[in-house]
Amino acid sequence: MSSIMNQWTDELRYAPYSSWTSAHLENLTSIIAQSSWRFKYHIQPQTGLLNDPNGFSYFNNQWHLFIKR
Repeated sequence: MSSIMNQWTDELRYAPYSSWTSAHLENLTSIIAQSSWRFKYHIQPQTGLLNDPNGFSYFNNQWHLFIKR
């Protein structure tokens, strides 16, 4: 993770998501998954914010979590 942080520039910070390579996205996903700040039990998205989860519902033998978008 430190290698990415050492190379961080304004150009990288503001690069459009569509310009990221799949290899870069896979690398970031791997780093995020290994983060010590990542929750192990609670619901959270792969990255970013979840925005107002409204609770679990059980329907047709499946649990669902609805969120506000």
